[in-house]
Amino acid sequence: GGGATPKGGGGSLYVGHDTNLDGLSALLGLGWPAAPPYPANTTVPGGMLRLTATAAGGATAVCASFLYTRFEDASGGMAEVDALFPTGKPCISLVQLTLLAAAVVDKRCVRLPAPSAS
Repeated sequence: GGGATPKGGGGSLYVGHDTNLDGLSALLGLGWPAAPPYPANTTVPGGMLRLTATAAGGATAVCASFLYTRFEDASGGMAEVDALFPTGKPCISLVQLTLLAAAVVDKRCVRLPAPSAS
């Protein structure tokens, strides 16, 4: 993966620490296989979790991957492995993702923006 946004596309970037990656993986039931030379589910310095949404046929799929550096040289090059949802697959529907999050998020802890006046 290159991480480039397709022309005309949009995206969001969220920055955090290893504990944030651990929290997101627990929230969404994500895990990743060994990311050589690291063992499975390791959050390494400079590692990141990428969620990519793709619309096709009226539905939106969300795919997850874990990117990391091996620190083998000074290039900063990244390697990538699929992150797997509880289904055992790297992609699920947006509806499934919403249901996963809704099942574990305490809505009393969520502050939603006020609706805009139209």
